[in-house]
Amino acid sequence: GEDARIHAAELAIVAGDMAVAGMAHEQAVGHYRMALEHGAGSLEVRRRLGEAQVQSGHINAGRDTLRLVARKAREAEAAEILARAVLAMGGGVGGFEVDIFDLEQERLLKDALRLLPHQDSALRAAVLARLSVAGAAIASPDERASLADQAVDMARRVGDTEAEMAALAAFCDARSGPAHVRHRIEAA
Repeated sequence: GEDARIHAAELAIVAGDMAVAGMAHEQAVGHYRMALEHGAGSLEVRRRLGEAQVQSGHINAGRDTLRLVARKAREAEAAEILARAVLAMGGGVGGFEVDIFDLEQERLLKDALRLLPHQDSALRAAVLARLSVAGAAIASPDERASLADQAVDMARRVGDTEAEMAALAAFCDARSGPAHVRHRIEAA
């Protein structure tokens, strides 16, 4: 009956989360799909599916899943799911496989910043860092550097190492060329 379907969906989510924890992303994809087939309809489960798809090498399929999740999260003003979905498109908080020609990604990141609480957080720092990287094709070097600087400062204030590493990577990416070698070495 319906109770059995719900229970099966819950178990599939747990199995998917355990697979992710064990770096078995391909298996996680199967578990999250099963959860959705058994009626788990939450955006968060779909976000986990998309992230597992990207991490297992199915980058285009994963990005498609995550783009749909991000659009629905934006409509629902679900800021955290929106932010995590867009970050997952490039491999998560510390990911660096960012499609700089995906202009929708930049818009979604700006929407996430607008919707996230304005106080410091690791997630907000990660979104600022990713926005710096994602803007490589269209933003000025000064804009990108400013976003990266804000991300570094915020990540340090909240004491989040993963967000700080992503922010420092964005800092280095925004400051290419020989004039900034010393700054990049310090950041590294």
